[in-house]
Amino acid sequence: MVSFDDLAFFYIVAEKGSFLRASEYTNVSHVTLQRRISALEQSLGKKLFIRSTTGLNKTAFANELITNTKNYYDELTQYFKKFEVIEESITENKPIKLFLSSGMSYFFLDAIYPKLIDKMDLKIEITTYTSKFMELNIDQMRSMINEYDCIFIEGDYQHIITDTRWSVVSQKSGVFQFFASQAYLEKHGEINSLSDLKKHNSLYLNTGFKEYLEVFEKSPLAKESAQDKKQIIQVQGNFSSDIIEHLLDLISRDYGVGMLPDFYINSALKKPLKQVLPRYYGKMHQVFCLKNTLSNNPQINRFVKIFKEAIAEI
Repeated sequence: MVSFDDLAFFYIVAEKGSFLRASEYTNVSHVTLQRRISALEQSLGKKLFIRSTTGLNKTAFANELITNTKNYYDELTQYFKKFEVIEESITENKPIKLFLSSGMSYFFLDAIYPKLIDKMDLKIEITTYTSKFMELNIDQMRSMINEYDCIFIEGDYQHIITDTRWSVVSQKSGVFQFFASQAYLEKHGEINSLSDLKKHNSLYLNTGFKEYLEVFEKSPLAKESAQDKKQIIQVQGNFSSDIIEHLLDLISRDYGVGMLPDFYINSALKKPLKQVLPRYYGKMHQVFCLKNTLSNNPQINRFVKIFKEAIAEI
C-alpha cells in the first residue's frame, strides 16, 4: 500500500531536484527522505530516481507519476492552506501538550515559557520523563508518543519517534565538558589532569557504569574519529542524576566538578563557571524539538513560530 506521506515527499524531492534541498524545505532529514523514497519505490515496484554527478534524474515512471498526481497534489495543497486559515481563526484556547525530559522542562519553564506568554494567550500541559524511564519503557513510549503536540527529546532516543509524523523545529548539539566554580577550585585545588579528579567530588549524569566515565582527547564533533583516543576514568562522587539542572545547581553552589553539555552552559547558566580539563570531552549530547505534523491543535503553528524566535534570542 502506498503511503500518502511518502508520495508527498517524492513530489517535493522531484520538484527540488535533490534530497538536500528537499530536506531544507521540509525540515525532514535527507536520510529520512531517502529512506521514505526507497519505501515508496518498493511499494510501487518501480525506480523513481537515478543518481548522477549532476544530481537526481527522474525516471520515465517518475515523470508519469508526477503528471498523474500533480492536479491532486495541488488541490490538496490549496485545501490545507484554507484549512490552516480556518484553524488560525479559531479562538478556542486548547492546551498545547508537550513531552519533555525532566531537565528540559526546567529549561523550558525558565527560559522559553516567559517569552511565549508575552506574545500569545497560551495553555501548556507538560509531561516529563527521565532517561532511565525511557530506557525501561520504550514500548510504552511508542504507544503514547503521538498524543503530544510537541516533543523535546535527546538524540539518543530519536529511535522511538515515527518518521513521517514529526518534523524538526529546532536542534542543538554539543559535547560534555568538565566545569567547576572558581570558589570550589580555590578551596579544593586546580584540576590539571584526569588523575586529579580522584581528589574531587564529581557530579555526573547517571550512567550504566555508575563509578566510571568515558572521555575523549578529541571532541566527538571533530571530523576525525575520537574512538581511538578514549579513556575510562574513575569518578569519586556522592551525587548523580538524570536531570542536568540538578548538576548545574550543585556546581554553581560550589559542591564539586561536573560534566555538562557545553551549549547548555551558555543558555542556562546564571553564575560563571570555569571549564577544566579542556583537552577531554564526554560524548556528544543532542536535543531536538519536534512538532507533531498531524496535531489538531489550532495554535501549534503559532506556538512553533514564537518558540523558534525565543530560541534564537537565547
